[in-house]
Amino acid sequence: MKVKLSIFTLAIFFVFTSAANICAKTALNGKLLQSNGRPLPYTEIELVLVESEEIVNDGRLLAISSTSGKFSFINVPEGKYTLSINFNEKPTDFSPYETFFYPSTKIRTEAEVFDINEFSKFTPVTFQLQPKLVERKIIGQIVWSGGIPVADAFIYINDVQYDEIYGLTNLKSDKYGNFTIKAFENRKYIVGAVLFERFGRNLEESIGPVMASTRSEIFTLNANTENIKLIMEEPEELKTLRRKSIGKLIVKP
Repeated sequence: MKVKLSIFTLAIFFVFTSAANICAKTALNGKLLQSNGRPLPYTEIELVLVESEEIVNDGRLLAISSTSGKFSFINVPEGKYTLSINFNEKPTDFSPYETFFYPSTKIRTEAEVFDINEFSKFTPVTFQLQPKLVERKIIGQIVWSGGIPVADAFIYINDVQYDEIYGLTNLKSDKYGNFTIKAFENRKYIVGAVLFERFGRNLEESIGPVMASTRSEIFTLNANTENIKLIMEEPEELKTLRRKSIGKLIVKP
């Protein structure tokens, strides 16, 4: 899996690699465009061998568009390739697109195949993407099984198509158990939460025994998605503390 870089890092990368590759052999070049025809800058695209289902960890097969959307693949090893964006990767804030192949398809078998060898020569391509995905808020609340809000639970969100395990974020539920997280429209997600015995300001400080956890059913995010209510089963020791403190939850950090 390739690493998504920051805009600043991409800009520096593009300047220096462009200068270093002036004398290198260009295997394929072109321009990356948004759906409205405007250039799409500082965006990663890749060449993937036709027989492969994964991106090969080779910088020669990765290109980054310039401020004008231009890109070049330099000194590419011989082989047959498809050109794509977000190959087998979920959309991100930095690259809010589904996997898409040149010239204009989501289906890889319909993509153009570039047979790159020492004799091949291609005219510059224009790779125009579909509209970027619409971002939407997911609003939720976490409560104990008795209905009392759960504060300081760490939130996670799984893109069902790509995420095999959950990845906690530094987003926590507030004192009312509420949280808001962003994701992309018309994709399937699972939202969940984990509460640690040790309360910290961030995830790093809170790692320790898990007090409780919960997760939603799979849902497709769209305009009709209702607010999500996550219910945690309260541990017996907390129930005892609650009874002793007249309904007030006391947990020492």
